[in-house]
Amino acid sequence: MSSLILKTLKSKKRQQIAILYILTLIIGTFIPKSKKIIVFTSRRGYYWGNPKALYEYFKKNTKFFSCYYFLNYNEIRYYHGPSDDNVKYMYTISSIFSILRAKTVVLDCDYTDFLGIFLNPLTQNIIQTGHGVPNMKHGFSNIYLSRERAFKYSWEGHSYSAMLSTSDLVSYIFSARWRMDNRKIHITGYPRNDILYCKQEKNKLYDLLEKTYNKLPLFNKVILYAPTWRDCDRRKNDSFEKATTRFFPFDDFDLDELHNFLEKYSSILLLRGHPCNYRFCSLEYHSNRIVRFNPDICDDVQPFLPFADILVTDYSSIYTDFLLCNKPIIFIPHALVDIDSFPLDYNVFTPGYKVKNQKEFLSALKTYLEDSKRHQEERRTIKKLLFKYDDSNSCERVHKLILKLLNS
Repeated sequence: MSSLILKTLKSKKRQQIAILYILTLIIGTFIPKSKKIIVFTSRRGYYWGNPKALYEYFKKNTKFFSCYYFLNYNEIRYYHGPSDDNVKYMYTISSIFSILRAKTVVLDCDYTDFLGIFLNPLTQNIIQTGHGVPNMKHGFSNIYLSRERAFKYSWEGHSYSAMLSTSDLVSYIFSARWRMDNRKIHITGYPRNDILYCKQEKNKLYDLLEKTYNKLPLFNKVILYAPTWRDCDRRKNDSFEKATTRFFPFDDFDLDELHNFLEKYSSILLLRGHPCNYRFCSLEYHSNRIVRFNPDICDDVQPFLPFADILVTDYSSIYTDFLLCNKPIIFIPHALVDIDSFPLDYNVFTPGYKVKNQKEFLSALKTYLEDSKRHQEERRTIKKLLFKYDDSNSCERVHKLILKLLNS
């Protein structure tokens, strides 16, 4: 009975979205576009990533543009950003009208970021900012691509006015993924990484952790464990363990041994599930040195990356951002799907120890905690391949790109 009700609700939601698409398509066709209006959103209505960084940059540095950031219902309830009248709930008449009037639209996932609201590539400049250096074989680089998904990627590739990239190599991957005209792909760097070059107070991390957890031990070193997104809808089949996020995927996992290691090296281990599926991850480890650092605790991890002494991941694109900090990275490819899904040579483009069990994991941690320069040259080499720019001017370059598009 409950499954029938759920299906009915989903069906009604799809019908509502379809109606909204048709209405906004018809109405939006007759609404003149304003070059002064730029609208932003991320991941279907989150305050996050490159759109967030660009929105804050434009609000601070430009007076010509009217900028609006749109959130979904859940995000607007839990929004903790700066007090701002231009950060709005997406589904109001005034919000939809602003989206339809905007000449420039900024997103980072796909058209569903503005879910149910029709974006018109004939009358609007739609800028795909991306949400990470490509770490998966998506689009036309995936040999299992369905016809429906192929049409989606082809449509998006042709309709984007511009796509942001970080290097020639990354541009090549994006071009292959969407079968996109390479002239639409612009190497600007990612706006969200500008903050990595700004001076930050480490006390902000301490204050956040103390506010969340009452009795944390003293620590000198911070280890951030952040795996990538996995398809949780596959849980019903035999590949559930391979498809979903699993922390410490070791047959020899020993919590006491790990806790004692962290005690010895005065370290704390922050576990951060991916924003799209962290609710499905089991993160309850009875150790005061292993704590959750999920998006419900820290909505944006980017400002805190410089405070991490070591990053642990599988192949999440967070590691490419972390390369800009030039600090050690440990990789845990706990399933063959990790390596098979990677668009490049996994062993070459993951500069750091690859561990398969807890013994190797602790050994890698020990090495990096005692010698942070280990694998430093390998990290620099990969960084140069993935990032043309190593500075804090990505927002400025995107600003110039938007002006160019408006004047062309």
